[in-house]
Amino acid sequence: MAEAVIINNRKIKSREAFLNSMMWVLIGILFLFLAGEIIAQFFIIPNLLIKHITIESDFSVSKEAVLKLAGISGRSYYFKLNPELLAKRIGEYPLVKTAVVKKIFPDTLKIILTGRKPLAVALVEVNNRSIPVAMDEDGVIFLMGKSVNDVNMPVISGLEFKEVRVGTVLPEMIKPLLKDLYRLKEDHPNLFKIISEIRIIPKGASGYELVFCPVSYNVKVRLGKRLEAKSLQYAMMVLDLLKDEIRAKKVEELDFREGNIVYKVREE
Repeated sequence: MAEAVIINNRKIKSREAFLNSMMWVLIGILFLFLAGEIIAQFFIIPNLLIKHITIESDFSVSKEAVLKLAGISGRSYYFKLNPELLAKRIGEYPLVKTAVVKKIFPDTLKIILTGRKPLAVALVEVNNRSIPVAMDEDGVIFLMGKSVNDVNMPVISGLEFKEVRVGTVLPEMIKPLLKDLYRLKEDHPNLFKIISEIRIIPKGASGYELVFCPVSYNVKVRLGKRLEAKSLQYAMMVLDLLKDEIRAKKVEELDFREGNIVYKVREE
């Protein structure tokens, strides 16, 4: 009986010793984990440097220019960079339509840029000189001068500017016209290509009417305020049907605003 008690005590002491050993092992592991976490949080993570910066852009722009726009210079730390702030800075550049900035752990910054695409061009007066400008569907003027010479897009005339520079945004009243023009470009490219010029004719304090000049006819077409596909299709159908009569009578302008076609003959 005494031997059984001694054996049980030995087992209990052995179990206690094992549990004590395991507890110290766990404490040691926890201590190492906490020490590693402290080292990482206070010494390693704050000092992770951006070593790789990749830029994807659908227009020509140098890496140096993008970094300057973003405000990145010298050593940049991974956890100190704010992607949203960087994207906002880059997006203020008129040529940039959208900017997306992503951080890829542990040392990479990825910048994706989409540039503005010309929708139309216009001539503006700057220092008593006519300067061509290009605009996109948002009404942002993002090209001026010689860089516009290679842009083959419809001309919008009748715009007046007190001051114009790269980054100027057209007035809100012009936005519906630009939306119509962009919709034509995307959904009806054949109709878009036949537009040579769109003249804005002021009407009242804040209104206007549009005069459309087709590429293939030396005639003006008065459409009203909107530049819709159906109106253009109907106008071109009439021009094709009456082209001989239009030339014979020297028609200068066709008016489709009231439903009935009214034409104006050139004065000799």
